[in-house]
Amino acid sequence: MKSEILIQGLKDKKKRLTPARTKIIQILCTTPSPITAEILVKKVNINKTTAYRELEFLLKNELIQEVDFGDGTKRYELKELKHHHHLVCLRCKSVQDISFDENLEWEESRIKKNQRFEVLRHDLEFFGYCNNCTPK
Repeated sequence: MKSEILIQGLKDKKKRLTPARTKIIQILCTTPSPITAEILVKKVNINKTTAYRELEFLLKNELIQEVDFGDGTKRYELKELKHHHHLVCLRCKSVQDISFDENLEWEESRIKKNQRFEVLRHDLEFFGYCNNCTPK
């Protein structure tokens, strides 16, 4: 199970494993789309301060990443080895992961060469309507 691997990785690095941290990792491993801190607070039954402290720890240790869909709400998801982007429904707010066959890393190296610009990361989200919300 992925959560067990991540938890063991923290143990191997001699990182403290709090009950809240463990539960947040387990929830993120079973949640199919990025999740807000507010939802985590409810699911883990912890206060906001603890949730944000644990999220900061997981961000600093590169187990999770922050996702921003431009609506002012930060969301969090596991930092996957597989690079992906998101399809965001403007009506029901569902989020789906999407991957591309094209090599975006090649585009980044081309940008570095042609524009002399070092890309540290990129975000790509598509906004529209899912199949359930598309006007018929």
